[in-house]
Amino acid sequence: MAYIVELDVFHGPLDLLLFLVEKDEVGIYDIPIAKITSQYIEYIGKIGLTNVEQLSDFLMVASYLLNLKSKMLLPKSEDNELEEDDIDDPRDELVAKLLEYKKFKEAAKYLSSIQVEEPQIFFRNTTYAPEINEVLLTDIKSLANAYKEVINKLGKAVYNYNIVFNDINIADKMQELHKLLVLNPDGLVFQDMFFNLDNEKEILAFFLALLELMRLQKVVARQNQLNNSIVIYMVGDFNNDDEG
Repeated sequence: MAYIVELDVFHGPLDLLLFLVEKDEVGIYDIPIAKITSQYIEYIGKIGLTNVEQLSDFLMVASYLLNLKSKMLLPKSEDNELEEDDIDDPRDELVAKLLEYKKFKEAAKYLSSIQVEEPQIFFRNTTYAPEINEVLLTDIKSLANAYKEVINKLGKAVYNYNIVFNDINIADKMQELHKLLVLNPDGLVFQDMFFNLDNEKEILAFFLALLELMRLQKVVARQNQLNNSIVIYMVGDFNNDDEG
């Protein structure tokens, strides 16, 4: 069966890989590497990439898939078969990257179409003394709108991000945000979190890290009633199993 592929449909090589996996209706933990590799190489041939940077991203993943395919095709010795349960599946890294990418994709899709009637409560009693004109944010909508403003300053749509193969780890961003809050014990203005970032993927990762820390009740967000600025405060203990 022939497939027509347009470059604009996919936001990078992982988007194409995820499409191929879901098209074949196979479990993400049981990816048929040989088949997916052949389809992937066929697809990038049809796309006709002219942008050098985009082409290098797609070819880098193609090279990775070919290497992974060769590992999967290596004959197993009797000893290897006996120890098969103790050997990591060569596909594990690919699965982890696809799951991480899917998380980013779903988050970006949600943030681009967030509705007023979809509040999510982030609430806890705190012991710090915020500004008198600040109120605790009790839904995600204000944060999502602030996030969109940050993205719009880059001149890009919230969903037009291109995640390449070396994805960013959200847990790492949680640690970075913690360090920023330690340096700013009186609170960190939301927009200042992204001061040195100019990449949508990193900005989204930082935003997801913030939401996760709020869910874990490590931080809270408060909004100034006079100028609508949002300030992030550290309220929970980071010196436990969330830091390593």
